[in-house]
Amino acid sequence: MAARPRYRADYCAQAAKLCALGAGEDDIAAFFGITRATLDAWKERHDGFRAVLDEAASDADRDVERSLYERATGYSHPEDKVFANAGKPLVVATTKHYPPDPTSMMFWLKNRQPARWRDKVEHQVGGRGGGAITVEFIKAPKPGHDDDQSS
Repeated sequence: MAARPRYRADYCAQAAKLCALGAGEDDIAAFFGITRATLDAWKERHDGFRAVLDEAASDADRDVERSLYERATGYSHPEDKVFANAGKPLVVATTKHYPPDPTSMMFWLKNRQPARWRDKVEHQVGGRGGGAITVEFIKAPKPGHDDDQSS
């Protein structure tokens, strides 16, 4: 049976880089060849390791948030376009524009203001005037018997 890897201080930098690439804790544990329980134990025993993971994950989340916001509101960025001009490359600096994306808008709003933008509609069922529902049981006649014996 192979020995479990022991924690080393240089794992902080490696874990931070993995987080910056979007790795989650399961991915980080797999990278180090440990179980998720061992990763959790390292975080408990080594405050610096926990801090690095928390900060790196927070940085990655901020980057994604910013990108989602830009997609929702639209954005522009500089872009070089290359053309052929008399057999030679001609580089022209341009600005590329991206219009607002409705799907990103809805995702942003549903998560930031769920009470106003969620799809879920709640229905409340009640009796008259919002009171309790009353149930009345009516005895059904037995098949073949006529309850109305008025002859």
